[in-house]
Amino acid sequence: MKTILIVGDPNSRDFVNRAYGDLAEAIFASSVEEAKTLIAKSPPSLVIGTLAFDESRFLTLLPLTEASQVKVVVVDCPYTFMKDEALQLVKSYAKEMNVAAWWDMRLALAKAGAEGAAREIREIVENLLFGGSPTVSTEFS
Repeated sequence: MKTILIVGDPNSRDFVNRAYGDLAEAIFASSVEEAKTLIAKSPPSLVIGTLAFDESRFLTLLPLTEASQVKVVVVDCPYTFMKDEALQLVKSYAKEMNVAAWWDMRLALAKAGAEGAAREIREIVENLLFGGSPTVSTEFS
């Protein structure tokens, strides 16, 4: 069975389970150390994380995910605030580390509400797990 490692807000469990929890087994990590242990022990099919995870230490996972050839989705959440210059640097680094998709949750919620956002992330996850090209933007623009 495919697995998805969620490295984000622990309050996201309901959203995750509702949006794409039926596509693969969802495992939640509460810290970078726990996530690193889980990836090293048994690399998941996909890692989905927020920039704010574990006091903004999510990006420290990218060298391990790249070495383990694990696909990664970065979720730009509504509560993540950065200056545009800093955000562009983070996106550039994520691209260099072969992050598979960048999803702007803030924009998705503003455009389509919670249900529309759930459909968007589900499409991204489904396409990364099972092949295909998502119709929603996953670009680093």
